[in-house]
Amino acid sequence: MPHKALNKRSSHLFTAIGKNQLPLSATNLIVEHPRTSKFYLLPKMHKPGNPGRPIVSACSCPTELLALYLDHITAPFVRSLDSYVKDTTHMLNILDSFRFRDVDAQRLIFTMDCIKSLYTVIPNDGGLCTLQYYLDKREILEPPTDTLLRMAELVLTLNTFEFSGEYYKQTGGVTMGSRLGPNYACLFVGHEEERILSSYTGIKPDLYKQYMDDVAGAASCSEEDLRQFLEFASSFHPNLEYTWSVSTDKLPLLDIYMKPQANRIATSIYYKATDSHSYLNFSSSHPYSCKSSIPYSQFLRLRKICSDDANFDIEAAKMETFLAARGYPNDLIRRGRERASTKSRAEILKSDAANTANNIAKDRIPFVTTFHPSKLNCRENNLEEFPDPSRGQQDKQDL
Repeated sequence: MPHKALNKRSSHLFTAIGKNQLPLSATNLIVEHPRTSKFYLLPKMHKPGNPGRPIVSACSCPTELLALYLDHITAPFVRSLDSYVKDTTHMLNILDSFRFRDVDAQRLIFTMDCIKSLYTVIPNDGGLCTLQYYLDKREILEPPTDTLLRMAELVLTLNTFEFSGEYYKQTGGVTMGSRLGPNYACLFVGHEEERILSSYTGIKPDLYKQYMDDVAGAASCSEEDLRQFLEFASSFHPNLEYTWSVSTDKLPLLDIYMKPQANRIATSIYYKATDSHSYLNFSSSHPYSCKSSIPYSQFLRLRKICSDDANFDIEAAKMETFLAARGYPNDLIRRGRERASTKSRAEILKSDAANTANNIAKDRIPFVTTFHPSKLNCRENNLEEFPDPSRGQQDKQDL
C-alpha cells in the first residue's frame, strides 16, 4: 500500500532527533498505524450547479501529526499579519474603529476573491520560501528552520490519496484537508500582500484585510485610482488570480454587509442567496434549554452585526418571521428580542472578543450522549455512577 512507503520516509524525524535538531518527544509525531488519505467532494450548496469542493481526508495519514505540529508553529505568524481577520467579530471590531483618511474624497469599498482553488495553486518552492521568511523571524530558532522546512516538505510531497480504488498523487500545492493548509495558504497570501503594498507606488487603500482567500477593504480616492491598485494586485503573482468588485453602496464579507457611511463603514447582516433560515424546528426532540436559547442568540447576533439601531429593528422583524415559521412561540421570540435589545453593541463586541481570547481548554472531559426526554436526569445519574474522586465520599452521598 502507498502509505507503507510513505511512512518509511518519516524516518527523517529520527535523523533530526539523532542530530539534536528535535527533542526525543518528536517521535510522537510519527503515526504508528497509518492509512492512505481518502479523496471526497463536499457540495457547495451556495453556488450554481452545486460544484464539489475537493477534500483529501488526512486522518491517520503518515504526515498527519507533522502537519498538526507545523500548524501550531505557524499560527502566531498568521495572527501577526497586518491583513489578518480571524472571524466576524474580529472584522466588526476592525470596522468599528476604522475611519476614512480623506473625508473629502470619494469613499469606496472593495472585495477580491481568488478565482482558483488557493490551496492547490501555491507552488511548493514559493510556499517553502515563504515559510522560511517567517520562521527566520523567530527570536529563538529552535527547532532549526531547516528542520521545520524539511518537515513541511514532507507534508507537501507525501500526499498520495485513494479514490474509488485508484491511487493518485497531488503534484502541487497543499491538500485541502491537511492541518497545515489554512496557515500555509494565509502566510503565502499575506507575504504576497506585503510585497504588493510595499512595491505599489500609486494610491493605496485605507483598509486592506484578508480572510483566507477573500479580501475586503476601503479607500478614499477616485474609483479609477482604486481600480489601478486592484489590477496591479490581481496580476502581481501568476498563480493568484482575483476577481474584484468596487462599490459606493454595499458589499459582503463573511456574514457582514459593509456600507460606506460618512467617514466610517456601517455594517448589517448578510445572508447568502441559498440561506433558507432552517433554524432548529421547535418541535424537534432537543433539550428545551437548547431550543429556548436560539431566538436570543440570533437576535444577539443581529445586535452585534447591525451597527445602526434602525437597521437592527428592520432585521429583527425579519428574524421574528423566520423563527415563527420554524414553530417558535411568539412569547419566546419576543423575550429573546427584548433581552438582546438591552445589550449595547459595544458591550457585545468587547465580550465576544474577550471570550475568543480566553477560549482555553477546561480541565474536564465532556460526556456526550444522545438526547431523549427520558434522560432529563442523566447528569445526576452519571455523577452517582462516576463520582469525582477529589470531592470525596461525602459528596457522593449528598447527590
